[in-house]
Amino acid sequence: MKRIMWAAVASMTTAAVGWAGAGAAHAADPPTLTFGAAKTAVTLPAGCAQTDDIHLKPTADGSYHGFLSTRCGTTQKVFYLQRNKDGVWALRTTPYTAFDTIEDVTSDSTGTYVVYLSRNKKLLLGKRQINGPYITRQILSTKTYYPNHASVIASNGQFWVVWNDVLSPLDDRNRDGLWETKTIGAPVTQGPVGRHYYDQGTLVRRANGAVQLVTFVEIGENDPASGYAGTGRASVSDRHGTGWASARKVLGDDIATDSQQSYLDFGGRLYAVADQLCHPDTAYDDTRRLDATSQQASGFSPVELDPASGVTCAHAPDSGASTRSGTLLKLGSNVWVSDGTLAWKADANGRFSAGPARQLADQPAGTTLDSLLYRSGRIVRVMSQTSGGTATLVEQVSAPA
Repeated sequence: MKRIMWAAVASMTTAAVGWAGAGAAHAADPPTLTFGAAKTAVTLPAGCAQTDDIHLKPTADGSYHGFLSTRCGTTQKVFYLQRNKDGVWALRTTPYTAFDTIEDVTSDSTGTYVVYLSRNKKLLLGKRQINGPYITRQILSTKTYYPNHASVIASNGQFWVVWNDVLSPLDDRNRDGLWETKTIGAPVTQGPVGRHYYDQGTLVRRANGAVQLVTFVEIGENDPASGYAGTGRASVSDRHGTGWASARKVLGDDIATDSQQSYLDFGGRLYAVADQLCHPDTAYDDTRRLDATSQQASGFSPVELDPASGVTCAHAPDSGASTRSGTLLKLGSNVWVSDGTLAWKADANGRFSAGPARQLADQPAGTTLDSLLYRSGRIVRVMSQTSGGTATLVEQVSAPA
């Protein structure tokens, strides 16, 4: 499973999926969005395997900064990755090594931050400063059991990290909750986020500078033996003093526990997309749908994004055939969602149409999609490829959407 950085997310969540091409045509296909020729972005050092863990974030000048993790020999190395505003890529070595995957990345005016796990499962913070040097890694968690689903934001050299872990090792129920370490505002070190149980948390910095927390709570437990995913709901809360309050539901109650949720502030409006189970009460059925929504005066009203003309959850077979993930993209004056094969467009009021507006042209054979970026009204497709033992990242830039 691919682990993808949703490039358009205001604060990161993290991600896992790979895509194939656009697939078979169907009646009433939307117009095809064409892409230019694939070009090599970066080549990984000799001995490093094809990467499966790329995290990139956009900045105000149109550049992207982030990190990737890949196995080089017996070591899981972390590399700094950049695409500047002119589309020129750079790959740089770092002093960091990871236990497994990168949790999240973010950038501010002072550099680019990375949150990742050490080999002994401590949550760590690294940073490439704007002039090139790296900070000594900083330990974010020492008391917790297995930190995961970390989210980070930063501003003017200060940071805020939220992650999931066992809320109390003395709790016989072994329930998970959220923890935080931050230097933004009043400093906190390994502080529990309230007394509530949460399975995931995503920090979102709004256009007005406010920080919000999107929490995910599992309602229906999963069944690891059958592979049946659990389900839950996402809610957004505001910071009040040292806690969070005024939670409002963002998406429906059928979000898959392993879903790839994505959030984005555009024009002062919060957008969200997540994959949800079509038939949450049907055992062994993992058929998914994509739901997208944005903040309206009346709240959030999710729209099911149709994968094809007339094909909705109501018509989907109980086949467990599809797992879908969406990326929020800023294209021109509108927000779009793409799952790598199709793209849906929100109108000027932030409301999505169920039917896709574009079908993405097939990606080159032998490539695996890692990330979808946006730049100047175009989608940038970032893919990994291995040929003759050499691993590379290649990119394709679309025509204007």
